[in-house]
Amino acid sequence: MKKKHDWFMELVLWLMLFFVFYNVVAGTGTLLLNIEMLIGAIILYLPRLLARIFHFTIPSMLYFFYTLFILGSVYLGTGFHFYSVPYWDKGLHLISGALLGSFALSLYGALTDNETQNHPQRALICVYMLSFAMFAGVVWEFYEFTCDGIANLNLQRYLSAGHALVGRAALMDTMGDLIADFIGGMVLTVYTYLQMRRDPLWIKQFFFHKD
Repeated sequence: MKKKHDWFMELVLWLMLFFVFYNVVAGTGTLLLNIEMLIGAIILYLPRLLARIFHFTIPSMLYFFYTLFILGSVYLGTGFHFYSVPYWDKGLHLISGALLGSFALSLYGALTDNETQNHPQRALICVYMLSFAMFAGVVWEFYEFTCDGIANLNLQRYLSAGHALVGRAALMDTMGDLIADFIGGMVLTVYTYLQMRRDPLWIKQFFFHKD
C-alpha cells in the first residue's frame, strides 16, 4: 500500500480508538459498543499487519474501499447510529459492491501467471468482476437468512413492529441490498472497462505485490 494512501486508514483508526477512549473516560456508551469499536479497529488494521508480516503490498484502491466500508459500518453506522439514517445500509452495499469488485481483481492477479496478466481479456475480466461481487452479495444474504431463522435477528427486515411482512414488502430489504451490490459492482466494472481500453495493464494496480 502506498504511503500517500495511509493517512485515510490512520484517520479512521484513530477516530475509532478515540471514540472508545472517550466513552471509557466519560462513562458513556455500553461495554458492547466499545468492544465492537475495538474489534472494528483491529479488523481495519489487520490487512496492514499481515502485509508487514508476509512482506507484500496491499493495492491502494482495494484498501481504500475496505477502509471506507469499515468507517461507514462500524464507526458511523454502529458508533453514531447512522444505520437509522434512511438508505444508509444501501449506501454501504454500494461500497461493498465496489470493494468486492476490487478484491476480484486482486484475486485474479494472485491466481494467474505473468503471461496471463500481461494479456488480459477485458470483457472476460469485467464479467468476472461483476459476477464475483454479485455472488458474494448473495452469499451474504444467505448468511442473514440463516441468522434470522436460527436466532430471529430480523437482519433481512422481514418483521415490522414484531409483525411479519407479506408479499413484496417482505422482499424489499433483501432485493434492495442485492440491487445496491449490483450497482456498486457495475460502476467499478464500467470504470475498469473504460480504463482498460486505454491501458490493458491498468488493472495491475489492483494486484498484490511482494515487497
